[in-house]
Amino acid sequence: MNVEELNFCLSYLQKTAKLSTWCPNPATIINNELEYFHA
Repeated sequence: MNVEELNFCLSYLQKTAKLSTWCPNPATIINNELEYFHA
């Protein structure tokens, strides 16, 4: 998922207050990014 997709995803979540099937939980994305950069 690139930055544009992530930004769109986050705005979608803010508008709908739901998680869609193609958009994982933002907290999970952030945790995965942190693990990746600290690995």
